[in-house]
Amino acid sequence: MKPSLLLRSALMFWLFLKLSQADGRVYKVGYPPHPWLKPLYSPTFETYLSEEAGKYLNPPRNVTFEFVEYADEGALGSLGIDFLFADSKAVACYEMRYARAPMLTLNQLQNGIAVDQWGGVFYTSANNTDIFEIEDLRDKTLAFHSFVGFGGFQIPWKELRDRGYYLFSDSKMIQMGGTTEQNVANVLAGRTDAAITFTSKLESMAAGGFDLSQLRILNLKHTTSDGEHFPYLLSTATYPGDALTFTGKAEDSDIAQAVCNALMAIDSAHPVAIAGGYSHFVHSLSYWGVQKLQLSLSQVSTQPGTGNVICKDSSKGDYSVVTCPAGYFKTLESESIRRCFDLGYDCPEQLTCYCDVCLKGDQIEIRNNSHSVFGEACKKMRICTTVEQQETFRMKVRDNNLSNLSIEYRFHRSTGIQTGVPIQSEFDNHEGEIVLSSNEKGTFLLEVFADGKQIPSSPVMIKVLERTCGENEAATVQGDCEMVINYVYYPFWLRILTVLLGTVGGALSIVFAVWTIWNRKTRLVLAAQPAFLYLICTGCLISFITIFTVAIDENSSLNSEKFLDFNCNLGIWLYGIGFSLTVSALHAKTFRAKKLMVDNRPGAHVSTSIVPYLTIVAMSLFIEALCLGMWSTIAPLWFERDCMHGGQEFSESVGRCEGDTSSLFFAVILLLIHFVHLMHLLYMCYKVRYVPQEFAEHKWITASAVSSIEILLIAPLLVALTWGYSVTTAVVLVLALFLNGMSVLLMVFVPKVQMLHFQKYNDEDLNHEDALFNLRREVRNIVGPTRNLTFKDLMEANERNQEATAMLKKENERLRGIIETLQPKIKQNTESDIKRNSYRKSTENGSIENESYESPVYKCKKSCDRVQCADLKLPPRTSSESQGSNTGNLGRGEGAEGKEIVVEDVKCVLGEKK
Repeated sequence: MKPSLLLRSALMFWLFLKLSQADGRVYKVGYPPHPWLKPLYSPTFETYLSEEAGKYLNPPRNVTFEFVEYADEGALGSLGIDFLFADSKAVACYEMRYARAPMLTLNQLQNGIAVDQWGGVFYTSANNTDIFEIEDLRDKTLAFHSFVGFGGFQIPWKELRDRGYYLFSDSKMIQMGGTTEQNVANVLAGRTDAAITFTSKLESMAAGGFDLSQLRILNLKHTTSDGEHFPYLLSTATYPGDALTFTGKAEDSDIAQAVCNALMAIDSAHPVAIAGGYSHFVHSLSYWGVQKLQLSLSQVSTQPGTGNVICKDSSKGDYSVVTCPAGYFKTLESESIRRCFDLGYDCPEQLTCYCDVCLKGDQIEIRNNSHSVFGEACKKMRICTTVEQQETFRMKVRDNNLSNLSIEYRFHRSTGIQTGVPIQSEFDNHEGEIVLSSNEKGTFLLEVFADGKQIPSSPVMIKVLERTCGENEAATVQGDCEMVINYVYYPFWLRILTVLLGTVGGALSIVFAVWTIWNRKTRLVLAAQPAFLYLICTGCLISFITIFTVAIDENSSLNSEKFLDFNCNLGIWLYGIGFSLTVSALHAKTFRAKKLMVDNRPGAHVSTSIVPYLTIVAMSLFIEALCLGMWSTIAPLWFERDCMHGGQEFSESVGRCEGDTSSLFFAVILLLIHFVHLMHLLYMCYKVRYVPQEFAEHKWITASAVSSIEILLIAPLLVALTWGYSVTTAVVLVLALFLNGMSVLLMVFVPKVQMLHFQKYNDEDLNHEDALFNLRREVRNIVGPTRNLTFKDLMEANERNQEATAMLKKENERLRGIIETLQPKIKQNTESDIKRNSYRKSTENGSIENESYESPVYKCKKSCDRVQCADLKLPPRTSSESQGSNTGNLGRGEGAEGKEIVVEDVKCVLGEKK
């Protein structure tokens, strides 16, 4: 076999072996929610174990580890945690719950010294002359870092209890939240009497230059609880520190052993130990002492019924870890903080101070647990708490002597006795809670028994008041809230609807009025009688304004009683005037078209003035105002609330405009007047049915009148049917007013706008109209010629007239040219006639003076008595001229019949006197 092939086979076998040794599962090491743990121990439990733990397996294989945070103990299973790395109290609780002892205990490295146990240190100022021993701390101010610490809080707390000092009842004030440096500064400044910290913290401060001689260590010890030398300052017993516990499945025990061996191989010089600030791991110490500490401080309890062990979670620094000794009860956190201020104690900045955390009470006490602040214990035959019907109230019952007595209660009511046992507290076996409620009103007794005997403070009284219900509601006998008076107001959306519809209708009325003004000189608008169009727009505008008066009640901005009454009467006035003005304008407009185009026959006298027809509008308004005036005077409306839809215990208050029987009478009269007016308008539309719509739009007026009649008949019926529902009635009125005005506006103006701006006529459309008109006459069998001239006929005649006009125009131009040519000669003849007549008169008188004579016809200059003219052609003379003339030798002109003679050549011969 070739060497390359052998090498390749060996490489493949090695890869196969490695892959077969790899473990695809990721093992998780959990740690409590402290952010500072991740950077310290992730190199150990994540990097190091992933690299080394697999080597301790048989056969060796690769395994992967992950260092993950868990929120609480309950999350260990859901997160798939295989190992738990936590402080002493957490691993001790886990051991009690699941019987899983820790595998390894961590030796911490502090100031270069390795220790596997912890404790607490009590210290005060070296100058303090009142405190020398732990027993001297009674009624003093103590400072801790937080409720979280094991060495800095729970171990010192246990030490104080073992010496008969109850931390939360014997201390003057407890300060929480300060660091060791802050607490030391407060101790030296006298703001704190003494403080507690965990071991090695003061040595760390000393390494930084702090002089420990300024402090006095109380109950100084030098050995651990095992009798070994302890290298740090110590005031309490010692307990083992952080530990690692295997929480995985039994089949993974080989992994647990491999992890144990790998961690035991770490020494203080290893890089992961240096990164974590620890020395090494040792086989686990006993945590039985930690468990006893937890039990003595009531940090561990047994769940009733199941027997499960429950540990208080102190990792969050919760006030719930506080427990009180026998004969004392625990106050609320907010109450204990407040009491420090009430007592006048100064709390240093950035700290939280607690006073009277545990207060002394009777052997068995009943306290009101329904409110945020505890009062005094309930006294016998005194009211302990006051609640309302169906309200749950909680009474806390505590055995302050911790004697494990059997507690039960009896709650007496008129309907019977309710018995039971208090619900045991999750964290305190000597405390229970009574949870009760009552549907009945009154004062009832609550009895509490211990081992069958009524306790000294029992019975107490529970006062149950009538349930507080919502607006317009009242509680029933059973404590249920039911409507008593439901004040129905017009909803906001209805007001929006009235404003919207009123505004749209009013704006449209104004737009059409402006359109009429703008196009008032067009033939279409002139034919539609613009004066009446203005009145129609005004009437519709008033009708739309009426909409704003419908949805006004006490919930409006104007809600005075006088205004609401005025608004009721204003609404009927606006409606009546608007309706009358609109319909009377339509009536007068149609009536005028009838007079001018239907009744205008030969011999009939028809006035074209608009004034007589406006009297129809005036008369209609007068009748309307008279009826409304009588209504408002005799039976005015008013705004009133009525109870509707209810029985004896419930009613619904509806506000609306109301009136008496007389008001109903006037309303019926007004509606009848409107109905008659609309019917007469329909009659007028019938009379002008043959008039083109450009002059009398009877088709559209008929449609609007029919629509108004329908609304006039249907709206009152709907109002009557919905009278008990004010909102529905208001909607009906709003829609009726809007639709009534809108039908008139749209049917009167939209066709005109369409004809004026959008409709275009051509020859085909006009011929079609004419054909339909002739066909209509033929179908109706009208006697006589059934055909009228169509538009086409008129167009052809017009074309012929245009041709004749053009010919006449040409002939006129020719004649004008001839006249312009002859005009100078005519002028000359006219001047010659004038001169000749003057000469004749002179000769008849017998004397002719020397003068210069010029004529357009001839020129003569002669200074003599007589003039002889040869070859002179003169116009004919009249008979009067010939009788008075003595110049018989004057020549006669041609054309004696009076025709105009044009003389071309004239000679004037001068003669001598004879």
